[in-house]
Amino acid sequence: MGDRPAPVVIRRWASGRPRGVPHVEIACDESGFAGGNLVGGHAPVLAHASVRIDAETAAAVMAGLRARMAGGPRGELKAGAVLRRPALARELLAPGGPLAGAARVHLVDTVYFALARLADLLIPADLPAPAGILIPADLPAPADLPAPADLPARAGLPDPAELPAPGLLGMATLGTGLPGRSPAARHAARVLRARGPAVYGPERWRRFLISASDLMRTNSRWTAPEPVAPFTAALDDLLATPGEVADVLRPMRDRLPAAVAARAALKADPKLPTLLEPVVPALARAVAIWAPSDGTLSVVHDDQTAVTPERIATIAAGTALVEVTIVDSRTDPRVQVADLLAGIARRVASDHLAAATDHLAAATDHPASPQSAAVTHKASEHPPAATPSANTRPAPANHSASTRPAPANHSASEHPAAATHSASVHLASLTMLLRPLIDPGSTWADAASWTALTAAEAPATSPPASAA
Repeated sequence: MGDRPAPVVIRRWASGRPRGVPHVEIACDESGFAGGNLVGGHAPVLAHASVRIDAETAAAVMAGLRARMAGGPRGELKAGAVLRRPALARELLAPGGPLAGAARVHLVDTVYFALARLADLLIPADLPAPAGILIPADLPAPADLPAPADLPARAGLPDPAELPAPGLLGMATLGTGLPGRSPAARHAARVLRARGPAVYGPERWRRFLISASDLMRTNSRWTAPEPVAPFTAALDDLLATPGEVADVLRPMRDRLPAAVAARAALKADPKLPTLLEPVVPALARAVAIWAPSDGTLSVVHDDQTAVTPERIATIAAGTALVEVTIVDSRTDPRVQVADLLAGIARRVASDHLAAATDHLAAATDHPASPQSAAVTHKASEHPPAATPSANTRPAPANHSASTRPAPANHSASEHPAAATHSASVHLASLTMLLRPLIDPGSTWADAASWTALTAAEAPATSPPASAA
């Protein structure tokens, strides 16, 4: 490391590293963490990046970016600053760049994550899809829906379909694994994610999403002390509108005791992984991707309240993971590189998801729900790829492309059509460069945006090969 100071370690979990076996170390960070508030619309996409890069290379990457930016902003260099200089973002992601073959990013559609968790609790795993259900044209048919690319067999964890019932013995694994454990749960969550806003309207759908989130959250002082009754009322309100979507919701009504049991288990042991913390399953996913089959793995991660020793131990059980070090990201360039990748990926994925939601809303002749598609960002950290300045709020997702702000590297006098075209070109180029880095097992529901992001019809049914 030369004369560069060592990273500041906040805490460390370790189970012991055996000698004489191959070892891999990765650095991780996320962008879009909302503290379990997955349905408020503030961060409709979360991205968790993992990179296998040494400290010297990472430091050179960060120094090179700052040199090209005349020193860059004060404090940490964030994705927003890089996105305002398209050439720098493209160089970072380039096939011959520092991340080639050395990075993965797990994308999470946060509303889908919450709906899939709800379905895990309240949809019987063996429930067939309702007869005659109308799937939107941009979604795969129920029989073709892929399983979430959860931990591979070598990780030593049981198949999701074989896990104990939520609220009884399987709470730790439920909170650690990716949501949508059964085909029935995935089908229900995808239908609700795509059709809920259009069928029920923004306000009724928002009320249902918030009550569902409150039902699954036990670590928020803002939720009602007893959220089952408000959720039941919101569910009954939706069930009063008959139709195929109500048929998807109806089995939840008889399974409310399962939600009560799950809440009781979580309250009894606050150290269990909570149900609405996508960073935890995303970290488990990174472990599955990078763990060598014949060696051990260690992780360096930015400080994140969701990554506790107890949850790390649950992730590590039966895997190659032997150590997780939580550091101050300002002192570790590897984590800073992971943060840049996560921020860029979140911005690109948010734009594609917003465009797909706009298209679906227009096709159903109903405005998109802000809670299901709004794209809002703190301009100082993650402005959109097509933002004119740090002081301009990005347009919400239900605005047409022609009304979205111009990219940062264009003057205000530029013709709006030219600015929109330039923004589209910039988004397309970043998307192409991101494709090799996107985790095929990402937590994603919308097929149109997934195809735009990956050129694949649906998320893969198996994890990517380890890049170790």
